Amino acid sequence: MGGSSVARSTRKQSATRQQIIRAIRELAKNLGRVPRKVEFHAQTGIREHALQRACTNWNEAVKAAGFAPYHVKPASDEQLFEDWGRVVRKLGRQPKRDEYNKLGRFSPYLWKKRFVSWKGAARLFCGFGKGKAEWKDVVEILERKGTDDEAAALLLGKERPNAASAVLLADSRVEPFRLRGAWRKSEKGWTGRGTIAYGDPIDFRRLRNAPVNENGVILLFGMIASEMGLMIEAVQPGFPDCEAMYQCEDGKWRRVRIEFEFESRNFVLHGHKVEGCDVIVCWKHNWKECPLQVIELSSVVRALKAA
Repeated sequence: MGGSSVARSTRKQSATRQQIIRAIRELAKNLGRVPRKVEFHAQTGIREHALQRACTNWNEAVKAAGFAPYHVKPASDEQLFEDWGRVVRKLGRQPKRDEYNKLGRFSPYLWKKRFVSWKGAARLFCGFGKGKAEWKDVVEILERKGTDDEAAALLLGKERPNAASAVLLADSRVEPFRLRGAWRKSEKGWTGRGTIAYGDPIDFRRLRNAPVNENGVILLFGMIASEMGLMIEAVQPGFPDCEAMYQCEDGKWRRVRIEFEFESRNFVLHGHKVEGCDVIVCWKHNWKECPLQVIELSSVVRALKAA
């Protein structure tokens, strides 16, 4: 298994303040940015209680390492708006929640706490920045996006098409079919008669569509585990999700600890510990710095279909 030299030296003992500072600096060098707290715990194995005993809290540890901490609490709503606008300016568009979590100074969950919804961030910012010269460019970026969406909606009809309609439109000049009132988007997500979300069609054996969540990953893994040389021993709701047996080159079977994720980076976002797992099984691998072995099922399916 991968990991930093500092991480390996601290996993089985209480970390000192200097070890924690050195680990933060080493991770920052590897990542090219200040690590987030969940990344620090996952990649070093240093527990929360050890961090608090040596450095009081995460922000204090980051400061001691010579960096400005992520996700400090804003003194006012204005600070939150200004930071969000800075990220929009950097990206040239409205950030997704995980993008702001990486590039922003504050937590995206503060939006939900203070302003109810992350999805309404653009509208709220325009209300804040309208008429202010320093935010004119950001407001224009957000309003241009709104205009683009309206133009697309006008082109396709009064309502935006669902995913199936978009596929139909790609192959036809005829107005796409839309079932009235079938799906409605609200603050709680998509509601209506169509309550199940579907992935792209893959027509792999008895599975019609690609997974869209962790449950789909588990189902697909169970279908092809034997072809990857894995014998499933147990599946559980706790971490790690699965234990399997694998026959090594010496002919002996050894235990493999598996964690299921829809995207590999969710391993970090869920706060899992690297030392408690051997393999991540996911549909999409998007954690470039992952120190664990990853089985990306979308790639496995392509290979099996091509064989």
